[in-house]
Amino acid sequence: RRDSRGLAIRPQAVRRAVAVLEGLPSIALAGSELDPAAIVGGEVTRALIRSAQWDVGTAFDQFRGIDPSRKLVWDLRTVSQQIPSLKKGVSPLRNPSSLDFGQVRQEWIREILMHWARTAGPISKDLSQRHKACVIASRALDLRGDGGTSPDRLRFSDVTMVVDAFKLARGGKGEPYAPSHQDRLLREFFDLLDFARREGIAGGLSPRFARDPRHHAIRQVDDNEDEIGKAIPDAVIRQLDQHLHLLGKGFPYGTMPPDAVTAMFEAIYVILRDTGRRPAEVAGLDLDCLEYDQGEYQLVWHNMKGRRLRRRLPVRQATADAIKSWKETRGSLGIPGNCAARLFPAITGSYQHIDSGNISRAIRAWADSIPVLDSEELGPDGT
Repeated sequence: RRDSRGLAIRPQAVRRAVAVLEGLPSIALAGSELDPAAIVGGEVTRALIRSAQWDVGTAFDQFRGIDPSRKLVWDLRTVSQQIPSLKKGVSPLRNPSSLDFGQVRQEWIREILMHWARTAGPISKDLSQRHKACVIASRALDLRGDGGTSPDRLRFSDVTMVVDAFKLARGGKGEPYAPSHQDRLLREFFDLLDFARREGIAGGLSPRFARDPRHHAIRQVDDNEDEIGKAIPDAVIRQLDQHLHLLGKGFPYGTMPPDAVTAMFEAIYVILRDTGRRPAEVAGLDLDCLEYDQGEYQLVWHNMKGRRLRRRLPVRQATADAIKSWKETRGSLGIPGNCAARLFPAITGSYQHIDSGNISRAIRAWADSIPVLDSEELGPDGT
């Protein structure tokens, strides 16, 4: 199984794993008796045992005829064998990833969500998004006297209560979602109910439990309003420019040589600085992102947030020079075939381009390495 996934097998780790598993009556039935996290022997050994435990457990479920998509908690790696579309997206689902439908407390919502997942075959990102929406609505309906378990008793006022819950929805770190994201989650939930009505699986769901766009809307914030205060002052940018030689120093990036790592992050910084594009938009630039037309250069970029591809933005000569300089350096490197069409390659050949998280980490490490960065604000002593 590891060979089929293209994963390395280290003999020493295998020997240690065998020593740990020796005497265990059954890997498939071990349960909590086999806890890889408690095993002393290094992370490589623990990872090997975890993957073996998962492979054996998955095969044992298949042997017993257990459909992984009928369980309350979905192991997305296993379910993706039943619903191959779950493998599409950013990750090939090699790593542990689960979805707990038990967080949706009302059985009727849970059954609709699971039916949609099994029949529509969504990608993992869309499934997680719709699951999140159902959890928010479920918690709101749980405040009813009957816990929202009787769909035939739901009324217009219950829709208002659900919408209010989406307006207060927060992320995993406790920060409030942006209004646009709240509205997207709200639409996900009511789109799911529309799906159930079309499929004839809504059961006794009250027709009065329906969203009225005039009364149940989440006010949108202008995009420019989100950007207020996010720009770095010119005085700070000038200081950053003076320490550009430190950017990417000591930052490990797969097998890429240190000088090439520095050159890559310098080009990324220049594009971020000169264009104001989001880190993810710079990370996903195509290799042919620079166009020359009627005496000026244009950057061709993808607005993934707005789902508008191949947008064009005029750029200065200095920005174009930074891109061309990096492309020249890039041409001397052994770029994985999967990354051939992207300007900034991924750390491994498993992905197409650099992860925006690596951009953030590199720039934060760089800023921390600069001895002094003065703001434009005067300190208590007037300096």
